[in-house]
Amino acid sequence: MAVPHHRHRSSLEGVIVPEPQHLTPEEHDKATELFNMIIDYFEPLQKSSKKYKPITLIRLTMEGISVEDEFLIFFFTFIEHNRLGVTEDTEICLAETLSSVQSFQGWTDEERHVLDDSLVKFAMYLIENFFLPLKALAAKTPQPTPASVSRLKSSEPAIGTPQRVSNLRHLCLTRDRHRCVITRKFDALEGETRYNIYGDEK
Repeated sequence: MAVPHHRHRSSLEGVIVPEPQHLTPEEHDKATELFNMIIDYFEPLQKSSKKYKPITLIRLTMEGISVEDEFLIFFFTFIEHNRLGVTEDTEICLAETLSSVQSFQGWTDEERHVLDDSLVKFAMYLIENFFLPLKALAAKTPQPTPASVSRLKSSEPAIGTPQRVSNLRHLCLTRDRHRCVITRKFDALEGETRYNIYGDEK
């Protein structure tokens, strides 16, 4: 027999989002310092062959996020997997990664090139798995309703009444040039009105 739910969930809270990963203050300081050293070293040397600068993208992403610990863990884990050529299933110890990467300036040119390549791949990963899906999602988002349209005026009917719904539908169609933002179909009444006025003119 199924166990009944005792609490109704209005969202997927706690289902999809894992608990945030936190670093100790010492680990955070060490990881941040090493991140800045790597960026300061490789950013002036970067090649911008794909209309963007990968190291600059990583730096700006780090500056713009609110969960630095998770970003740093992901950053160092990603570059270590890539640098060592191991699969994602291989467990990486952050403390060992920070210790081994800390001396990168004393590495051979080939080892530094592998680290640089890992940074470029990390930037590509960010673009392909975060920025491009975000851009695609933003392109499909309908325009927000202007505050002047959505604000209730005292003369307007109550929310949910047929009159109010009809008014909102008309205002939204006017705002969106008589085309539904979801189906992209043109408003049949407006089409008929225009046909009566203009006929078959193009």
